[in-house]
Amino acid sequence: MIRSWRCRLRMTQEELARALGVTLSTLNRWENGHVLPSRLAWRELEQFSTKHSCRL
Repeated sequence: MIRSWRCRLRMTQEELARALGVTLSTLNRWENGHVLPSRLAWRELEQFSTKHSCRL
């Protein structure tokens, strides 16, 4: 889900990780389903998606 959203934004993992203030490895683990984002991280993702008019 996060990977397809990131691709719709036309961002690399590195770009999105930097924009969200997380490490590349954290974003990679989210995308691969190894770890779920925390509640705080979900809020950041939702705010970022709203700001960029690209729903999660």
